[in-house]
Amino acid sequence: MTLAFSSLLLWLPPLSQIFCSADEATAVLNGPQDCCALLTQNSSSAVFYPTSSQYSSTNNLYWASQARLTPTCVFRPPSAEDAADAVSELAARSCQFAVKGGGYTAWAGAANIEDGVTIDLGNISNIQLDKDRMVAFISAGAFWSDVFKFLASQDVAIAAGMSASSGVGGLILGGELSLTVLRASMVLIGVNSVILANGTLVNANAQENPDLYGVLKGGSNNFGIVVRFDLRIFEQGDLWGGLVTYPNSTTTQHVNALVAFTDNIIHDPKGSVTSTWVYNEASGQTNVVNSYAYAEAEAYPAVFLNFRGINPVIADTTRIDSLFGLAEELQGSNNTRDLLATLTFANDAVVMSQVVNLSDVVVQTVKDKQDLVWSFHLQPLPRVITDHSVANGGNMLGLDRTQGNLILFILEIAWSRPEDDASITNAANALLAEITAYTEIVEKDNDFIYLNYALDSQRPFEGYGSANIGKMRSVSKNYDPDGVWQKLVKGGFKLPDM
Repeated sequence: MTLAFSSLLLWLPPLSQIFCSADEATAVLNGPQDCCALLTQNSSSAVFYPTSSQYSSTNNLYWASQARLTPTCVFRPPSAEDAADAVSELAARSCQFAVKGGGYTAWAGAANIEDGVTIDLGNISNIQLDKDRMVAFISAGAFWSDVFKFLASQDVAIAAGMSASSGVGGLILGGELSLTVLRASMVLIGVNSVILANGTLVNANAQENPDLYGVLKGGSNNFGIVVRFDLRIFEQGDLWGGLVTYPNSTTTQHVNALVAFTDNIIHDPKGSVTSTWVYNEASGQTNVVNSYAYAEAEAYPAVFLNFRGINPVIADTTRIDSLFGLAEELQGSNNTRDLLATLTFANDAVVMSQVVNLSDVVVQTVKDKQDLVWSFHLQPLPRVITDHSVANGGNMLGLDRTQGNLILFILEIAWSRPEDDASITNAANALLAEITAYTEIVEKDNDFIYLNYALDSQRPFEGYGSANIGKMRSVSKNYDPDGVWQKLVKGGFKLPDM
């Protein structure tokens, strides 16, 4: 008998496979269908399932088609209080969920979820000015197109990214960098109503919960759902700007002009330029496209002097227009598969020329993929932006550790067929590796990875510096001791070693 019983034990699985943990048991009892049913009991008119048009509407608003997953249900809270109640209920039952603002991040799962609840903030999208016309109160579900249009009607503006199709929350929580410069950079005065992990609504600013306020700027979705942002505005009439397209043969002129512009922007921070190299499979050609903007109704002011003589010009849309009009021009299609990735390096003409060469080589490996548009942007990241941010409370990005002006490299690829995903992603990673290796060899590299444009395999928080990472970990443990934003909200970049 003893021998037989011993033999039986050899065939039994380990106890860890027989008995689940308390967390696993909770997850089984509160599966995604149960979690959605709970929300339906309390807010039946705001919960939508895959057969509804509202569900499809939310999914179709994701910028990249591969980000359109199939959550068990979509919850569109009509108010901050409804959203807070939902977070409390979901967290208490260990329900996995995602939070969608604009849905601009390209990689799948960043702001959406399979087999879980997606909270869509689209109904919380109010935009108002304070009575003194100094501050804009902008809700988390608004798109920048809504913001620019409203502010233009009031003859005011805000220093923000020029992509009208992106959401408000992602840009700000990703680090509030306004790479269009336009009077330096965005100024976040405070956030009104942050939903914490337990469903509590709190304010965060220099006076209330200042530790939380500090880490939100660059901390992404790791600390809560910000319901409203309070941003400083300024009087602004029409601007000058637009897109100018040039042949690839003008590359050297553009590189030299961009270096000079970046080094001299401190003398006139009203100007902005981004240089983009675009290869299009349909034409088989690469062109250079510059996006210009100047915060006055003045064509080609002195700050753009080095660009004015570049010829030939293929197309030119520059004009006097509102900020909304200029931003709207930069909107593209949201029905393609997309990839974004980013690096940072010194403002150096030799480096930028090598980046162009490396991209030309790598794109050859995928140049015939259907509907491929392979592009990369070179955006000035001058020291004046960092100094301005520090003077207005700072952020978590760690750029204050860097001396000198930088260039932000943003790789942006669009294509149409899912079967090309792997080869295009491999090509993107190959280019990132080549650029990183080169800039390290010539000692022009920088470890900053801008979270808003990072590929899912990149690690943006590691470039913030150990001191800032330590601050974020401490605040996370204080405001989210159970790790709701780390464990239940799988999407986005998570804090390291939590």
